[in-house]
Amino acid sequence: MKNRNEILDIYLQQFASYKSVQLLINPSFVLKDSNILESLEQTRERFIQIIPEIELQENEKIELINKIKSLYSIFQEEGYVILGDYDHDYEWYNKLLNTEGFDEYYWNRYKNYLLNAKHFSPTIVDVLENKTLRSIMSYLGNPLEEDTTFSIRGLVVGDVQSGKTSNYLGLLSKAADAGYKVIFILTGTIESLRKQTQIRVEEGFIGYDSVNGVDVGVGRGVKLPKAFTSRAKDFTSGDNQNTTYKISDYSSEPMIFVIKKNVPVLKKLYSSLKLINTTGENSKINFPMLMIDDEADNASINTNKKDDDPTKINKYIRNILSLFTRNSYVGFTATPFANVFISYDREDEMLKDDLFPRDFIYALNAPSNYCGSRRYFFDDNQNVRIIKDFDESIFPMKHKKDWDGNELFKSLYHSINTFLIANAIRDIRDSNKNTNRSMLINMSRFTNVQQVIKEIVEDYFDKIKKNIKQCSKLEMHYALTNQYIKSLKDSFDLEYNDIYHNGKRIIWEQVFSVLYEAINKIKIIVVNSSKKSEKLNYDDKDGVRVIAIGGLALSRGLTLEGLCVSYFYRNTATFDVLMQMGRWFGYRDGYDDLCKIFITRESRDYYKDICISIECLKEDIVKMGQQNKKPEDYGIRVRNDSIELGITASNKMRNTKNKVDRKSFYGNIFETPYLHRDLNVIENNIKETINFIKNISLDKRDNNITQHPYFRNVSKVNVMNLLNNLKIHDANESFDIRQIKAFLNKSDEELQKFDILIMGGSSERRFILNDMKINIPLVSRRFDIPSSNVIRMNAKRAHLWGRSDTKFGLSKEEQDRISDNARAQDYLIKGRNPILIIYFVDPNNHDATENIDYRYISDELKLNLELISSRYSYLVGYAIGFPAKDGENGKATLYTVNKTVNYYEKDHEPVEEEGNE
Repeated sequence: MKNRNEILDIYLQQFASYKSVQLLINPSFVLKDSNILESLEQTRERFIQIIPEIELQENEKIELINKIKSLYSIFQEEGYVILGDYDHDYEWYNKLLNTEGFDEYYWNRYKNYLLNAKHFSPTIVDVLENKTLRSIMSYLGNPLEEDTTFSIRGLVVGDVQSGKTSNYLGLLSKAADAGYKVIFILTGTIESLRKQTQIRVEEGFIGYDSVNGVDVGVGRGVKLPKAFTSRAKDFTSGDNQNTTYKISDYSSEPMIFVIKKNVPVLKKLYSSLKLINTTGENSKINFPMLMIDDEADNASINTNKKDDDPTKINKYIRNILSLFTRNSYVGFTATPFANVFISYDREDEMLKDDLFPRDFIYALNAPSNYCGSRRYFFDDNQNVRIIKDFDESIFPMKHKKDWDGNELFKSLYHSINTFLIANAIRDIRDSNKNTNRSMLINMSRFTNVQQVIKEIVEDYFDKIKKNIKQCSKLEMHYALTNQYIKSLKDSFDLEYNDIYHNGKRIIWEQVFSVLYEAINKIKIIVVNSSKKSEKLNYDDKDGVRVIAIGGLALSRGLTLEGLCVSYFYRNTATFDVLMQMGRWFGYRDGYDDLCKIFITRESRDYYKDICISIECLKEDIVKMGQQNKKPEDYGIRVRNDSIELGITASNKMRNTKNKVDRKSFYGNIFETPYLHRDLNVIENNIKETINFIKNISLDKRDNNITQHPYFRNVSKVNVMNLLNNLKIHDANESFDIRQIKAFLNKSDEELQKFDILIMGGSSERRFILNDMKINIPLVSRRFDIPSSNVIRMNAKRAHLWGRSDTKFGLSKEEQDRISDNARAQDYLIKGRNPILIIYFVDPNNHDATENIDYRYISDELKLNLELISSRYSYLVGYAIGFPAKDGENGKATLYTVNKTVNYYEKDHEPVEEEGNE
């Protein structure tokens, strides 16, 4: 008798067959509840005579229906957008679609190809057509308006291997239908990636492989785009037709270029376009042009300093765009960090018009069957395995390029076993055994080391393959005396001992019986940029089974088809590089239960950090769109919880700075050691501070504190009014007045009343305010002027407050309970009021010895002279401290912000706080 798990598995297997038949009958088949119920009934009737226990209980039926829906009812939510010009005509494309006689020739071909040849879910295609592409098209310029000019810059943000290709092929198809005549697709920096993209464009748009002279994909139809590149060659200098064409000669149908981001190629393309298509009288090309930049954060970014010439690839991309009177640029990427950090500049001069997505940023939502970071690194799963046996004496993480060992970790051999077994299980379960299946090994960036790893893997594979063949006819108990067969059985028990097929659990004996045939044709190759690199070619109609070893060449843009097992033992410096190395992200329909990722605990935690960072960026995009704000009005920030990892390469972050986002200020003190150099600002702050003090009732003064004026229980409203009127220098990273005011807007009881301390010092000069009976020495502080607009207290130490300043206001008993070596925040005990400390400062370098940079001494003397002749002869600075609160101390997140569109310098609508996650 079968157990209930086996019974449920029979229903699931039968439903898979039912759905396949329905799709053959109707490619636009959309799953409904009635279909599920029909399949369940057909299965019951088919097996009831031979398996009486096939009858389902009601709770089992509900469980099955929900399981089938989760497996087969793939859904995708519409993406989110922020727009840079809310006055743009976003209805032009809808109007075009509704125009009588408008023919979506290219899109309809591609849509049918997705449904019939690629077996896309009709639901996904519907979202692509009627939500995603309709929206993105509306953000582009209208190509039919010949008497106008436009220059559009946009960015589409997706997930690694989530289907961005179908989005940009759909976009170019719709753009061609709408009237765009010249279309460039920029690919990666190496020819293999360009060829991969060229093949996809031929299959999804052109319909013809000119190298082999055959129809492919959508096939040739009544319209045929003019292709200037092929799967055999890029836009190369040896091809005369590339240099002698004139765009007007081909204006009836779109022209398509698939170009890699390579300086000679882009230079030749620009020169050819300019030489043949422009004259002294007509310096621009008056045809609408669309440029799609795949992996837009790679190579396209200008990484030179602000005042230097742009990098050459960036320069030629901008030069090509500038040749066309009507041009739209759309970047696609899963790691948009470098793109949003581009220096934003509104000027249209060539050297200043960078590729910042000033017109729109569109965030795609991945379909429900996408396997991404949250699935693998947050949700409970059996896919991820932590590498625990790494040994620096065997293979150091930071090895040299001449490493030449002869063994690797046991976990690597186990992962190879896992891949071999997965092939056997797929042969048992899959009706089609000619599917592509891959394993990824990424352990080194050095090509020589990758070759050594290949030799070690080959040696192990040859031995295990030989032993499987030798033991294939033996009784199992004899076979298991062989160390290699025993290791395979151990790997099976560890990874796949609960896999079912047709209602029965797959057992080791079944796997072993087909194992040799399943692994016999597995190839082991190295994929890198060296001359020894082998081609990763999935064109074999019988399917390819491969173990691919490599580094960077196995990351960005490259698809490992049927990737089932990944072994990742790498260190990297940045978010984007690490994310692009995650080739295991994507779609694993039908074999996701067999997929395994072997990874270090450190890398797993990095992927969690990156996932949170990207999700936060997308959340900001959602909020911007809801508030109808432009990037320049809302600001750009990227969360970075990782101490060790950078966000992207340092040369892509020249226009950034770090910023701490504090959700709670409890339990700490924040100061302003950086003061404005502008005398008008100095006078304004002093005037506002004196007015604030004068408005405090004298009966709030604590006369028991005689050394410094101290006032208790001053309303938070008064403090907020002061903060609103002050001008605090941006260099005070911790004293972020916007964040402090947002924090004070909370209704916490602990924030309603403030204590005010006016700190006295040791200066011979005094601060006198007779109305408030205040007569105290000014606080004496050394200072320097490191830049023209800032005064820095205590010079390089950059400090204003003293360690014990916050002890005032505490009783003697409370002070005694705190250690002698206490820090200022240690006195901010639970239960006391927040404290605002005001420092009227005498900038005095008479005692300066070690900390003053004497390059700035003339500026310091100038400041002293100006202060003597000003209304006030001193400066004013502040510190604000908040008491400790259980569970609330130190809640802060580090962000990196775009300097020119800084999130923390913009006004944001308040967001209602949600419960704890």
